[in-house]
Amino acid sequence: MNCVVSTKRNRGLFLDEFFDNLRTYKVVPSSSLNLTKINLEDNEKSIKVTAELPGMSKEDINIEYKEGLLSISGEKKSEEKEESKQKYYREISYGKFHRTLSTGDVKFEEAEAEYTNGVLTITLPKAEKSRPKMLEIK
Repeated sequence: MNCVVSTKRNRGLFLDEFFDNLRTYKVVPSSSLNLTKINLEDNEKSIKVTAELPGMSKEDINIEYKEGLLSISGEKKSEEKEESKQKYYREISYGKFHRTLSTGDVKFEEAEAEYTNGVLTITLPKAEKSRPKMLEIK
């Protein structure tokens, strides 16, 4: 029994030491944002793309369309402060991102984009030729 208790105690000390050491190093953010989360809704008349882009301004987001591909890109800028050499831990990512989605033929000139509370919503009306056509059975 002493062996088990001792092992648990050592494991606890190891974890305490691990987290203490973690606080002593500056965690460098990645050069690009993690994969931007996107929802895609396809209905009869349009395609709706919703992307989570928290902490960005709409001026830092680019939306492009070419040959059936919708590209969303931008950069989340860091607000680094070099006041002192204090130790800290950071999980928030900063940097550039780029997502490309296949949308098929859409009327991009009639598309609408809205950015509210960190969520980008793009509505792309479908071109007539890409809308589903029904054939009635006689």
